[in-house]
Amino acid sequence: MNWQKQSFSQRLKNAVLVVPVVLFLPFILPLVLLAIIFHILYRTTLYLLVWVIWLPRGKDILFVYSDSPIWHEYMATQILPLVQDRAVVLNWSECV
Repeated sequence: MNWQKQSFSQRLKNAVLVVPVVLFLPFILPLVLLAIIFHILYRTTLYLLVWVIWLPRGKDILFVYSDSPIWHEYMATQILPLVQDRAVVLNWSECV
């Protein structure tokens, strides 16, 4: 660590960077905590809905594909027949 005396301009620059963070920290921390709590609640609710609605029906895959000219035929003939019985199928092109 450098223990040499810092110039006034260097100390002022450091203070300008630190003071806003210290002043706004009491406002930022509760917002971050709320965001984390809402994220956890959202994920938990989503998992519970999947477990309650899809799993009893034997659906454990969400298969999303599109009508892309490159992949549509391959997906429709090779992949979809393999997972169709176990999947909730969404065509992204129809949702838009």
